[in-house]
Amino acid sequence: MKNNIKRSFSILMLCTLVMFGCEKDESFLVGIFEGDFLSDGGFVRFQEGTLITTISVPEGVTIPNATFTLNLEDAGESNIASYQLAVRTPGAALSTAANLGGAITSFPANPTFSITDIATAMGIDPATVAFGQTFTFSGTATTTDGQVFDASVLTYDATTGAVSGSSTPILLNQAGPNGYRSAMEFSLTVNCPSWDPSFATAGVWNVLNDPTFGLTTVNVVLGPGTNEMTMIEPFSAGRNITIAFGANQVTTVAEQDSHIDPTFGLATLQGTGVSYSCVSLVSLNMFRTVAAGTFGARAFVIQKQ
Repeated sequence: MKNNIKRSFSILMLCTLVMFGCEKDESFLVGIFEGDFLSDGGFVRFQEGTLITTISVPEGVTIPNATFTLNLEDAGESNIASYQLAVRTPGAALSTAANLGGAITSFPANPTFSITDIATAMGIDPATVAFGQTFTFSGTATTTDGQVFDASVLTYDATTGAVSGSSTPILLNQAGPNGYRSAMEFSLTVNCPSWDPSFATAGVWNVLNDPTFGLTTVNVVLGPGTNEMTMIEPFSAGRNITIAFGANQVTTVAEQDSHIDPTFGLATLQGTGVSYSCVSLVSLNMFRTVAAGTFGARAFVIQKQ
C-alpha cells in the first residue's frame, strides 16, 4: 500500500535516503517521489532464518550438480509484480549480470538453482567451477505501479534535486540475520563437502586478492596456537598477522598492528571470513583502521601453493 501522506521535503528525504522508520517497521523500503508524495519501493529479502552465504556440495555430488534454494519474500505490502534474479562475477559491473531463471511473480517464493544453471547463464563451462569460487547475485523488483528497483546505489543531487539509483549501502551491506537479509544484492561461495582445519600448512601461499597492498605471495608458519597460522611480515617489517580457524569454517583475524600508513601513522588490521579446506583457501574481509578511523572492509584471499 502506498504511503500517500504528504510530508515536508526534509521528512521525505529522511525516509527516502536514510531508510529508517517513519510510521511502520517496514518503512526502510526504498521510497520514490511522486510529486510531493512518498511511495513504498520494491525490496525482496530472504525469509527470516534462511539467509545463506554458500552453495553446499554434499559428499558424492559433483560441483555442476550441486543445488541451492533461495527462500524469498516481499518485504513490503505485496506491492511487487515481478522479481528477476541475475548473476555476475564478483566485482563486475551490475550491468554485466546475466538473468538466472525466469521472473518470479508471487511471494513467498522458493526457487532452486544448480551450479550448472549459473554457469549456463554466465556462458561458462560448469566443469570449470571450483570449490571456493564466489558468484554475486542481484535482483530487480518491479512494483505493481511499474516502478523498477535494483541494487544500484541511491544518490541524491542537492543542487538539482535529482534522485537516482534504487538502494543504499546500508541495504546492501546489512544482510545478516538481524539486518535486512537483502536479496537485492548478495554473494554465494561454492563450499567444500567437509571442513578440516589441518589444511593450514607452513610455506608459501599465493595472494589471490589484495586491493590494499597488492601482495602476490606471503610466507606462512603454523601457530602460535592450535588451529592458527601466522603470515610473516606481510605488510611491514617486524609485524606478523595471525589467522585463527574456528568451528564451521569461521576464520578470524583479531585486531593486530599491521603497518605504518604514510599519512595516518600506525594502522591495525582485523577481520572475519571463511576457509575452504578442500582447496586450502582462506577468504577474509579485512578492516584497516588508523587513529582517524577505519577504511572499511576489503577482501583478502590467499591459497596454499
